[in-house]
Amino acid sequence: MVSDVRWVTGFLDTPAARSAAAEEFWLTVTASQASTRRGGGAFVTLVPSSGDACWRAQVLEAGPAGVHLDLHVDDVDEASARATVAGATLTHREPGLHVLRSPHDMPFCLVQWAGQREVPPPVQLGRARTRLDQVCLDIPSGVYDDEVAFWSALTGWPVGQGVLPEFAWMRAGDDQSVRLLLQRTGDVDGRVRAHVDLAAGPTMDDVAVAAREHVARGATAGEMFEHWQVMTDPAGRAYCLTMRDPATGRLLLTG
Repeated sequence: MVSDVRWVTGFLDTPAARSAAAEEFWLTVTASQASTRRGGGAFVTLVPSSGDACWRAQVLEAGPAGVHLDLHVDDVDEASARATVAGATLTHREPGLHVLRSPHDMPFCLVQWAGQREVPPPVQLGRARTRLDQVCLDIPSGVYDDEVAFWSALTGWPVGQGVLPEFAWMRAGDDQSVRLLLQRTGDVDGRVRAHVDLAAGPTMDDVAVAAREHVARGATAGEMFEHWQVMTDPAGRAYCLTMRDPATGRLLLTG
């Protein structure tokens, strides 16, 4: 285990040309307020109505919209050193912040924990009750086992088999700020990517209600599956509305 991960923050990374529309969308669907901008205007925190913030937005100079994780730890230098032993590549360092990439190119940061503890509650969006609570790593099948082993070593969290064979989950507990899901994709090799998931309710009827609310606020609905609905935000970033309890993040199956 690299270090105890005290908190997880998800980042919505968006090219400058689409950042304003994307930030407005995510602030709306998470019922959040924007913090004061930092880093020359590149960074903003999505401040929830209650609880500690666990989502931020970053403006990119170029490139496609994406997602990365910040893992908050007690000792950044120690965690970073152990991460590189586990297979990560360090690309930038400054006091309290190390930027790294996983063995198959998923960006993440190790940052100094600042005492965050309280997970924000679900929010009401029109008729929908949802919570933005999960990052899913989309991992090519040829590197899946290697990447899962890395993230397990990095976080120290247990790995569990998902309901479907292509999914596994990693979590420290139900009070985790941002959950981590691992999806085996059909690609043989290539870089690991990520998307975010919202828990939208225990049935697909709940998911459909949430999808309509998101479309009304600028999203585009895509393909529907047994347990989730694919969506696209105003920046062209894919995300999913999933059939999970917004309070616990768990998938509730009956029958």
